[in-house]
Amino acid sequence: MAVNFISSLLFRLLPVQRKNFGLFEGRMIRSLRRLAPWFLMGPVTGPLAEGVYRNLRANNPGLASLYGVAAVGSFYDLAYYGGRAAIFVHHWMSN
Repeated sequence: MAVNFISSLLFRLLPVQRKNFGLFEGRMIRSLRRLAPWFLMGPVTGPLAEGVYRNLRANNPGLASLYGVAAVGSFYDLAYYGGRAAIFVHHWMSN
């Protein structure tokens, strides 16, 4: 569902008119669409979200689900270990 939301958001933000674009403009739009998950979701989860999207488009749901599990795991790790580090630093600074 998040992949559909992100792809629909990208298509609304970066409309493509294939007839009027020159070679440079078409490449620039494709590059922006390819790099958008990196900018929206960060350097770790961005490529994972792109992997989910590309594999769903290529009709490879098995690999897309593995990318999705890795993305959820990275969110969990970030929340768990980042939260533990913040609590540790808070206790360390208060003593």
